[in-house]
Amino acid sequence: MRQILGKRAELEMILGSNYSGVLSSDDYSVYNGYNVKAQQKCLAHLRRHFKKLMKLPGLNNLKIGETFVKLIDEAFKPARELPARTKFSRFLKLGF
Repeated sequence: MRQILGKRAELEMILGSNYSGVLSSDDYSVYNGYNVKAQQKCLAHLRRHFKKLMKLPGLNNLKIGETFVKLIDEAFKPARELPARTKFSRFLKLGF
């Protein structure tokens, strides 16, 4: 936990304590709770969270997870159709 707090201080040193732009980040916990106007999370990480949600007991977990996985997959469909020689299409074949 101390290491994360140190990273939070580093983040605030770079961006300040209030960031007025859009913070685009992965799922690293140092970004959680950071005071920012808008935040965009990595879709691959969100997709993994929804896949985990589908396995948890709960009234609507399966349906919610399936719905959001489907939406994320639809969002990436055009990218999957890129020619195989592009770097992005190779990334998608790594298991996203």
